[in-house]
Amino acid sequence: MRIAAMTTLIGLMALPAAAQTPSEPTGLLALERHANELCRGMSGDNPETASLCEVRDDLVRRLRSVGWCYGQRGEISAQMRWHRCNARSNQN
Repeated sequence: MRIAAMTTLIGLMALPAAAQTPSEPTGLLALERHANELCRGMSGDNPETASLCEVRDDLVRRLRSVGWCYGQRGEISAQMRWHRCNARSNQN
């Protein structure tokens, strides 16, 4: 089942990032959230885990390339959300 999910994610990633609007990249946000859940939910011993995490990392790079950041300075992990980058955004 996870292989099917990964295949779907990889197929959707083939869509150009330019197809997403920087103001509301809902497709990229949904894909990143799903890839993150799969990446974090798998065993570190499972060879699929590294592939899923690479997919997630690529989605994060795409989001950053269209001006979106995850979390703002001073927030704890539970508070962090994707948002349009601003002066208070985490830039790492």
